[in-house]
Amino acid sequence: MLGSELVTYVTQNADYVRAVSTRAVAQTLDFDIGIIVQTGGDLLPGDGGQGTFLVVASGDGTYAMNNGNDLLLLPFGSLAGSDLDGATITDSGTTTNIEVAVSRRQVVVPSVADLYGGDWSQYDYLDTQAFTAGGSVGGAQWYKNGTGGTQTTAGTLSTDLGNGYVVDAGGNYWYLVLDGTNTVYQFGATGSGDDYDEINAGLTLINSNGGGYLYGDTHTVNTTVIIPNKVTLDLRSGSLIPGSDIDVVYVRPGGRLRNLDGDYTAATLGFSFTSEVVSLVPTSNAQGRRYQEWLDNVVIQLTLGSGTGYGLTVDASTYYVMEMRCSNVAIWGGERAINLVAGTGSQWVTHCVFNNIALTDNVYHIYNANDCSGNTYIGSTEKNTYGQFRFTGSNNKFYGLIQDSPAIEFALDNSVRCDGNNLLSVAGEDMVSVTDAGFNNRIIGDGYEYYNRASVSTYRDDWRNNINAGGRMEFRDMMISGPSPMWTQTVTATGAISSADAEFGAASGFEQNYSYTLLNCPADNDTAKLDFNGVKAWATGRRPTIHMVFGDSDEDGLFRAGLYNDANNYILVKYDGTNTGGATGAGEITVESANGGSTSSVVISSTTMTNRLNYITLVISDSTIDVYYGEWNFANSGSTGQLSKGIDILPNTADGSITTNIPVQVRLQPYIYLEADGAATSAKIFNYQIVSNYKEFR
Repeated sequence: MLGSELVTYVTQNADYVRAVSTRAVAQTLDFDIGIIVQTGGDLLPGDGGQGTFLVVASGDGTYAMNNGNDLLLLPFGSLAGSDLDGATITDSGTTTNIEVAVSRRQVVVPSVADLYGGDWSQYDYLDTQAFTAGGSVGGAQWYKNGTGGTQTTAGTLSTDLGNGYVVDAGGNYWYLVLDGTNTVYQFGATGSGDDYDEINAGLTLINSNGGGYLYGDTHTVNTTVIIPNKVTLDLRSGSLIPGSDIDVVYVRPGGRLRNLDGDYTAATLGFSFTSEVVSLVPTSNAQGRRYQEWLDNVVIQLTLGSGTGYGLTVDASTYYVMEMRCSNVAIWGGERAINLVAGTGSQWVTHCVFNNIALTDNVYHIYNANDCSGNTYIGSTEKNTYGQFRFTGSNNKFYGLIQDSPAIEFALDNSVRCDGNNLLSVAGEDMVSVTDAGFNNRIIGDGYEYYNRASVSTYRDDWRNNINAGGRMEFRDMMISGPSPMWTQTVTATGAISSADAEFGAASGFEQNYSYTLLNCPADNDTAKLDFNGVKAWATGRRPTIHMVFGDSDEDGLFRAGLYNDANNYILVKYDGTNTGGATGAGEITVESANGGSTSSVVISSTTMTNRLNYITLVISDSTIDVYYGEWNFANSGSTGQLSKGIDILPNTADGSITTNIPVQVRLQPYIYLEADGAATSAKIFNYQIVSNYKEFR
């Protein structure tokens, strides 16, 4: 054939030389026109199965191929001369003859078996076209580094690959190039059958070489896959499918699993899955600030109901886990979506972040065991058929949307305190079912709030209407829909204290079932008292601010509320009904301060408490007590009788102040007291809030 025609063939595919053992083998392979094929040795002319061939169109060559093309022998001894009519090709930007161009090209062998089955001593770099001959996946780059090895066989291939090399028939070590794009197929994974050994070989090799990425797709594994430190296994929206009911994948701190989309339902697997899909399992104490996110972009589907497996587990049963982060996780179904398990000693799960999570129809959206504190969850949950939470430890936070009012438990495991947990944006008008063994736990819902073992209506009891951008959340609530367990109740004779509710004012939706604590004294001299049983919450230097809502009382009682030590030291709001013999029997509301028996007071209202709620704030410092007062007459009709009109009634300036006889060098406790003076009496306490360090109330 003419030289110009030959040049046209060569330049169509001038990047690689395919290397195979013999011409007969080359004739069976699916090589495109323009491919240069080296068979059985150096670039020498010949036709006995050895030599350099060019793949050409049918009829242009000498040896027919199974795919319809021909092989043309390139007799370099004379081809570079007159037979080519002086033809040249351009290679790497320089003009050269064909023989030199061929010698510069990279050699490609069909498979890894061909690599370790042949003697490739004459080359320094080789490519394998696929892992198995005729395959389409697992192609890789290799470099020669060392001689004198024992030839790899099919039986030793897995071990040798785990060490990063194969040894050819000439004893040459061929090392796999790790370039950040390696796949499990380069280690022999097929996507059918058990690919555990191949995946493990890839993970181990990349870890031993300083870390990097290993890519896969969907693979069956009959053994738990373990992702080591510094290695990312990216499944490219594929899955790891367990061959039996086993934990699917463990991630060591510093390792990462990305882009898993797995269906672990019994209908898909063909058996009931009850184990863990993805687990963070440390082999020493783990501090996540040293590591990347351990989980990213993971979708897990499990069978609905109990005993159906765990989606995401953090296992700190042996070593503590701190500050680990994961993102973009969706889990549908299963026994537990997010399962945190701490040990019983100094093995905590703490300060971990679960970002952009979507948990649906899990028996437990989030389940904690033992000391799981300070963890943050950001995302959403949805309870269609199943859904509940179990928190242990303190200061856990959920930000996002919790739908359909799941049951929530704040549990005390192994005497670990479970305090100060916060769940925000719980959807649904109905109050969730709460089991609470801690203190200061808070749930913010649509139209209600739960705080410190008691329910609150955010419309009805947050009477400060989120003033100072903090609203009620800046306060420690002591009296909401019944006294908190922190109060001690003391009554005499037929006195009683109970939780109740009633409708007040003009019905507008906000006034329904306004809850309160009722102090009831049915007979003369009956008393009802709430205090902290001698636990004094306030000392010099710890000046609290107190907010109270009380009222709708008759005129036969003596009412006191505030801070109290004894009869000589207190700060109290006092109301003596008009029918009593009390000092303020005219029905005035006063604030009185006593220090060592000396008193100072200020009158803030001369209006009876019947059909009224009184809103009082006491701002206390060492030198001053500023008093803010407002009242709502809910006997009015129309809009003025709506509770919503009474929300912002507190003035901007104080209604009165006390600057003398403020208790010093004495401790006081929260205090509410009612005494019947002459006839039956009652008082309603709607709210008592105090700003101070919570540790003072323990």
